[in-house]
Amino acid sequence: MGIVTNILKLFVGDKSEKDVKSLRPLVEAIHKAEMELASLSPDQLRMRSADFKKQIKDANSELAKEVAVLKEQIDSTEDIDLRESLY
Repeated sequence: MGIVTNILKLFVGDKSEKDVKSLRPLVEAIHKAEMELASLSPDQLRMRSADFKKQIKDANSELAKEVAVLKEQIDSTEDIDLRESLY
């Protein structure tokens, strides 16, 4: 089996090498972001963090509204089957 595996790797390639190759752009993007953040002062980092928190809150606001509507429906109904389906 070892010879067959080695021959297949020559023609098809190694799975781990393919995985590393597909992840390399992501790693490079992370390193680029790290360099940008390393050059910021602590005050600038705090401002950046506040901006990120606001973006996350804005992105989740629609979902929070949906959850609130579902909770209201659950509280207002007496039908156990409907409650279970809403959960």
